Amino acid sequence: MITFLVPTFNEKKNIHIFIDTINNLGLNIDYNIFFVDDNSNDGTLEELENAKKEFNNINFIIRKEKHRDLTQSLVLAIDNLKSKYTMVIDCDLQHDHNKIKLIIENIIKNNFDLVIGSRFIKNGQNILMNRKRIIESKLAIILCRFLGIKKIYDPLSGFFIIRTELLFKIKNKIKTRGFKILLTILYLYKNQLNYNELPIKFNERIHEKSKLNLRVKILFLEQLLRLKLNY
Repeated sequence: MITFLVPTFNEKKNIHIFIDTINNLGLNIDYNIFFVDDNSNDGTLEELENAKKEFNNINFIIRKEKHRDLTQSLVLAIDNLKSKYTMVIDCDLQHDHNKIKLIIENIIKNNFDLVIGSRFIKNGQNILMNRKRIIESKLAIILCRFLGIKKIYDPLSGFFIIRTELLFKIKNKIKTRGFKILLTILYLYKNQLNYNELPIKFNERIHEKSKLNLRVKILFLEQLLRLKLNY
């Protein structure tokens, strides 16, 4: 059993497209889709309610905190996970859904703890981002090395599958904020996870707006500092 754990904020137009995309993959394993919404104000809630009524494997919760935060939204959702594996994936379809089956097969057949959909494996990526954002992402990955995370091409990926039990073990230790929960997971496990990385495409967003802004960048720097100083 796999749970697709999907953070959302103002993704009204993408909800049903995302669900249809997953349902059309023809997965040969039971799955459910669990959305965790950061108190959207664009009608996303209504779309989630409709989806829950339409599909018996769809559920969601709403995080109603003053300051929206992807990492803490995902932490809030952990107690609701009941599957052996959890796949974290964005709702905006920028992550390479064509690699979902391969990623799932990889973690199950090889008994990995974690499999990461990586944007930066050499000769494997096709990143549909502008040059400025690619440079910023690569610089951020270099900064991760100061935390001792050196062997992973994309420790900032938002597209990965992990054994759910590993999330339960560190739930109360995840104090960071921002969009890079994988970095915190890797740091807390001190590079002791049995993992693999698979190359993915990173597509252009079709609907709604990117959440990447100055606040997100500041939160990333804060995350690095908090981890380096052990919170």
